[in-house]
Amino acid sequence: MRIETSVKKMTEVLTKKNYDKLLPIIKYLDKNKEITPQTAEMVSKKSKSTTYRYLTMLVETGYVKVSGKTNNAVYKKI
Repeated sequence: MRIETSVKKMTEVLTKKNYDKLLPIIKYLDKNKEITPQTAEMVSKKSKSTTYRYLTMLVETGYVKVSGKTNNAVYKKI
C-alpha cells in the first residue's frame, strides 16, 4: 500500500510526533496528489498558521513542492 511507503520515508526525516500531526495531510495527498492551504486547513483541523507550518515541514522533507504565491499556492506530492 502506498501510504506504508510514505510512512517509512517520512518517519526517517520527521519525529513520530510531527509525523502524527501531518498524517491527515499526508493521507489526503496520497489520494489527491495536491493540496491547497485552505484544504489542508480543513483536513488537519488546525489554524491557518499551524497549517502553513505543517506544509512547510512537508516541503522541507521533499515530500511536496509548492507552486504559486501564498494565497494561490498549491502543494504537489513529489
